[in-house]
Amino acid sequence: MFKPPFLNEQGAIDDCIHSVQTAIELGVNTISINPVNIQRGTLVEYLWLQNRYRPPWYYSLFKAMREAFDQQDLHHTRIVSDPSGAGSKRGIHNCLRRECNFKMKEILNEFVLNQDTSILEKIERLDPACECHLTYQLQKDFF
Repeated sequence: MFKPPFLNEQGAIDDCIHSVQTAIELGVNTISINPVNIQRGTLVEYLWLQNRYRPPWYYSLFKAMREAFDQQDLHHTRIVSDPSGAGSKRGIHNCLRRECNFKMKEILNEFVLNQDTSILEKIERLDPACECHLTYQLQKDFF
């Protein structure tokens, strides 16, 4: 589970890195990283409606993935992620610009299909036209 309630973005990144590295050390052959989404009638929805929870940012997921494993690890462990509600306000998203989230989901899908860590670096080469990256940097340690 990526970014459960009561963890900020940095806490979610650190938790994911630790969990993935532990699973790899234990010899697990498939790891599924599941970003939290907001379901009706849950504690997460209650916190979200109170502005005390925000679904994870794609930026955080990619940062955790880049730091948790390397290409060598992917020779014996497969990493998968297919987030529910991706790109919507209730699922993993950056800003609510369709193009921004579409590109992020495209990169994630490409990584899952190819298991190539260089794909995760594409986020660094994206056109910095979306101002949400600055917002993310400012909010990362608080929400």
